[in-house]
Amino acid sequence: MTVNSTAGCTAGNYVCENNLWTNTTCYDGKWYVPPQCNIPGEVNPNTTHCQEVLMADPTFDSGYTEGVIKNNGLNMTGAYLGVTRHNAMVREFAAKKKHFVFYWFGPDPLLSLVPSRRFYFDEDTPECESQRSGDPTLNTAKCDFPSITLLKRTRTDALAASEDFSHFFNTFSLTRAQIDALMLLHTTGGGTSNVYDISCNWIKDNFDTWKGMVQNTPPAAAVAAPSSTLSNPGVLAAVIIIPVLIVLGVCAVVFWFICSRRLKVKNAPQTAPLALI
Repeated sequence: MTVNSTAGCTAGNYVCENNLWTNTTCYDGKWYVPPQCNIPGEVNPNTTHCQEVLMADPTFDSGYTEGVIKNNGLNMTGAYLGVTRHNAMVREFAAKKKHFVFYWFGPDPLLSLVPSRRFYFDEDTPECESQRSGDPTLNTAKCDFPSITLLKRTRTDALAASEDFSHFFNTFSLTRAQIDALMLLHTTGGGTSNVYDISCNWIKDNFDTWKGMVQNTPPAAAVAAPSSTLSNPGVLAAVIIIPVLIVLGVCAVVFWFICSRRLKVKNAPQTAPLALI
């Protein structure tokens, strides 16, 4: 893989020439050649006895793949092509139905697009991990890559603020088969869609899959007072007494009005001309 695309494939313009490793040197700045493929008297990289592994960048899991090749005695060399050229050659070889080996990581649209089988090595253990090194020569591990679980991440305050969002975050999950199917729809996986359209269509077409992941809690009702106001004796007395006083006041006014009218009639003139206005 060249450092500067403008300079092209010239000496001094390859990643492996930049002292990436202290005890290992890339052959011609382009290949990793393990001891079992470095046969005296034969041209390197040896293509007679060793299979070329298409690789993108020596800094990807630096020393891991190279160490597994070396320590398991695999007759393979690593050819660093750069990401763009690597993916193009993988697709080209797959379309031509060639038998070839390549290194990549997943989940990724490239693996969804290209039918391939993974190499498996001895199970990863803490002891084996302790033998790993970023320099292929110093790496003595023979075991497989450690298993890495894809993580979901979000803000803790967002989870605390919404029970519904917390429920969705904790229950949302996709299988590997579902992820691969979505990646095949993307342009980088051979499809014709972008991320937005793929996501939108998935939501429309997979209601039964995600309906259990979504909950909508109704807004909380108005909070009632700790105790009814009528349970307060003072308030209860006021509620009863005030209406009684109003009624009594109205009765008093009416009674006074009637009495005053009667008083006027009682003191009215007794002889003609009688007048009662």
